[in-house]
Amino acid sequence: MTERSIAAGATPDVVVRAGADATILGYDGDRVTATAEDRRGLKLEARKGGIDVSAGGNCVVHVPFGSTVKVYTGATARVNAIRGQVSVVAGAAATLNDVDLLVNLSAGGDATLDCGAVEGRDVKFTAGRDLRCHIRDLPNATVTISDIGGKWEVTFGESRRRIQLKAGGDVTLVTDQTPARTSTVAGRIEKPKGSTE
Repeated sequence: MTERSIAAGATPDVVVRAGADATILGYDGDRVTATAEDRRGLKLEARKGGIDVSAGGNCVVHVPFGSTVKVYTGATARVNAIRGQVSVVAGAAATLNDVDLLVNLSAGGDATLDCGAVEGRDVKFTAGRDLRCHIRDLPNATVTISDIGGKWEVTFGESRRRIQLKAGGDVTLVTDQTPARTSTVAGRIEKPKGSTE
């Protein structure tokens, strides 16, 4: 196993590029630490404004909770417990848990996301297969969904922000908020696990 570590401060910008799977885990610290188990190479470099991590195969990267993270993988991306902005492009599946602010998500396979909010007034998240989306803060947003069953729309509050969810399979929207309006034909809307309503 190869391991590399670098001092980064509490809120670094971290870019991870992996030829296969990448797992990014937030933790309470000030170092970026990357590990890889195969012989395809692992590089960790400081650059102006941030840290670059490159792995030829699979890698696990521990970053400070406050990091802004961009992930590019040839296979699966897993991101957990990040308080800064997150952007993910994965060749296969993507799983994002406990992410505060999502900027971009594009996955070639299934995608599951659990985030606090999204960045921007007009954003689009895509998956080649199924997409399960839980955005905890959806005030004044219209969510437009295009999936295998067709196109449908859900509006929360006033329609000041547009969120597009597009999948080659099914889209499941998870929210504990009550929509102001829904399309005549709507897809799957679920309450989060543990919701009391």
